[in-house]
Amino acid sequence: MRAPLLLLALVLSVTLATAATGAPIALAKGAPVAPEKTVWGRLIAANGVGIELSKPSIVVGSSPAADAVLADRTVSPQHARLTYADGRAFLEDLGSKYGTLVAGSAVKKGDKPRPIAQKTDLAFGAVSYTFEFGVRPALIPPLQALPTSKGKTKAATPKTAPAKDTKPK
Repeated sequence: MRAPLLLLALVLSVTLATAATGAPIALAKGAPVAPEKTVWGRLIAANGVGIELSKPSIVVGSSPAADAVLADRTVSPQHARLTYADGRAFLEDLGSKYGTLVAGSAVKKGDKPRPIAQKTDLAFGAVSYTFEFGVRPALIPPLQALPTSKGKTKAATPKTAPAKDTKPK
């Protein structure tokens, strides 16, 4: 009598776990399991609402066919493309009418895709977002030139911690 109760408890716990997460659970070897979606980045609006970026290439635009739809008259139907490769994120303009900005610097159609870093401000027309990585970004060499808000570049300098006094007191 105890074995059927254990089986019933197992079936109920699996059913409840599946209902709670919405993901299928594999009970036998070779049973199908839904692949996990890797979110490599997010666009976070000023109000905290975000758009998850999970495909390697994301078209941002006002068209319903865009991967990330921004319903604003200053956003072109296919405004810009965000790509993720080798742990790095890039943005390129696709010929937008009202422009694309990365950290305040204009990106034009035909420019080389612009690398974007953690917490970079992006603008698609008049719509602004902050980019955040959803996964750990690739390490950036410490002396890589970083764009400034005026479109110029400055060399990134590593910060060093002040020396600690190691003498015994």
